[in-house]
Amino acid sequence: MEAVFLKGRKCVRNDLILWFRQGPGMPAGPRLGLSLSRKVGGAVRRNRLKRLLREAFRFNRHLIDAGADCIFYPRPGCRWKGLGDAEHALLELCKKAGLLHRAPEAGA
Repeated sequence: MEAVFLKGRKCVRNDLILWFRQGPGMPAGPRLGLSLSRKVGGAVRRNRLKRLLREAFRFNRHLIDAGADCIFYPRPGCRWKGLGDAEHALLELCKKAGLLHRAPEAGA
């Protein structure tokens, strides 16, 4: 995880930050890392955000480049209501970072 912070790049939204690193020699399949501050909320809130991000990543893993290491950091003030909000934020940042190897289908 430290290598992603040191040698990786960063993309930002108002509710989520993505640090990522990709390239040859990386393990097969995209990998997910999560980092949450106590500023986001109490333990219940932080655990809910982690669950939402894990699930959104799992549903869209096939769209993300195989050699990518991704660390997501929800920012304080993140107001997601459910999985749809988390999935939208995750896909938007991955697209902005150039990690999507094909566009998500409409209605998905």
